[in-house]
Amino acid sequence: VEKVVGDDESESASKRVYELLESSQSDRFVENEIVKLFKYSHFEIVKKLITNRYDIVHAILFNSIVKQDERIDFENKLKVSPRGKQFIQKLEPKQDEIDQDNSEVVVSEKRKRIEQQDRSDKKGKRAKVEANEALDSHQTLEKIDLDELVFIK
Repeated sequence: VEKVVGDDESESASKRVYELLESSQSDRFVENEIVKLFKYSHFEIVKKLITNRYDIVHAILFNSIVKQDERIDFENKLKVSPRGKQFIQKLEPKQDEIDQDNSEVVVSEKRKRIEQQDRSDKKGKRAKVEANEALDSHQTLEKIDLDELVFIK
């Protein structure tokens, strides 16, 4: 609203738009009043405001509630009306999104495991290469029997 009306009038215009959206007036009446408020321009914004009228009002009310128990009460009140149910469904993450998020976590965990395995494989290969190089350079490797070693604390 600030971009449409300007800084000086934005607060009062925002309040008026909210009052209109919240009112029980018909969509046509609300649309005409907002068009007048916007000085007969920005018809696309007006169209979006009218299309999402109830979602906007519900979202503003929902975000103004601070306490969790009050939010739950508000959600229960919304679930009674069809428009309120639609709003609540938009708030709740869809099962597809949850599954997708979980699959992304699984994929990233698999990637981490593969990367760790690659690192350990590289270390193992490096040790084999060093051992082979030592043998190739005619250096003798000494085997140590760990059972025969005595460790002193």
